[in-house]
Amino acid sequence: PPSALPAPPPSASPSPPPPSASPSPPAPPAGPPLSPGEDFCTNASLVEAAEAAMTEEAQAAAGTFEEINDGTSVPGTCLASGSSTVGLLKSEEPDPGYLLITPHTSTDVWLVDASSGDIVHSWSTPYGTGHAVYLAPGGDIVRLENNYSAAYDIGIAGGASHISAYDAAGELLFTKGVNQATHRLHHQFELSTFDARAKTGTLFALAAYKLSCEEARGLGRTSCNEGDGLYVEAVLEIDTEGDVVWEWYMSNHVCDGCDNLTKVPINSGSG
Repeated sequence: PPSALPAPPPSASPSPPPPSASPSPPAPPAGPPLSPGEDFCTNASLVEAAEAAMTEEAQAAAGTFEEINDGTSVPGTCLASGSSTVGLLKSEEPDPGYLLITPHTSTDVWLVDASSGDIVHSWSTPYGTGHAVYLAPGGDIVRLENNYSAAYDIGIAGGASHISAYDAAGELLFTKGVNQATHRLHHQFELSTFDARAKTGTLFALAAYKLSCEEARGLGRTSCNEGDGLYVEAVLEIDTEGDVVWEWYMSNHVCDGCDNLTKVPINSGSG
C-alpha cells in the first residue's frame, strides 16, 4: 500500500478531520469519439462543437473549419480532408520529432510523428489524464491520472488522484495515490531522475495543500471560506517505492504585510 504523506508543515496546526461525506466528482463530459483512423476535421459533430466554442474574433482570424478544410493546409487549423492526423494544430513546416499527447479526460496516450501526424505508438490506461505525461528514456510513460469515481476533499481545477508509470506494452509499473483530505495532485510534475523500471530516482509533483481557516488565520490570512479552507502550493518528492522523501510547502514561506521578496503575501489570491 502507498506510504502515508508527511505531517503538515511545522508552521501549521493539525488539520481538522475531513468532512463525513465527500462530493462525488463530475463524470467526464460526453462527446462523439473519433473512430480509429478518423480525422478530426472530417468529424462533423466535433467540428461543429469546436466552431461553437470559438469566439467571433477567433473565427474571423482563422476562418471557419469548412473554409480551411478544402484541400489546403493552413497553419494552426485543421489539415486537408483525408490527412492522417488526430486533430493536431499543425504548421506548414513542422519540426521533426514526436509529440506525446493525452487529451483531457481521455484514457489514451498517443505518441505522434510531428511531421506526418501519424500515431506511432499508443497506450490505453484505466483512468483519465491528470494533465501531464512524460516519456521516460526506456520507453515507459509516467502520467498524472484522475479516477473520476473516487471521492475527493480538495476541489481544484486540473486535479489528479494519482501518478502512474506504464511500460511500452501498457503494463503498470508504478502507481502512487495523493488524494487525501489535505493533499491532492494537480496539473504538473517533473520526471527528474525517476525510473520505475530500474526502481531508482525520484520525481517532483505539484500538490494542493489544504489549510483550515484557523490555520490560515494563524498565518495572517484575513479572508477564508470556512467550507473550503485555503489551498496553498506544495511540492512532493516521491521515490519509486511511493514514499515521499522530501516536501516543500508554500505556507512556510508566506508573510502578512511584509516587504520580503522571498515570501508570498498571505492575503493575495482568493479563497
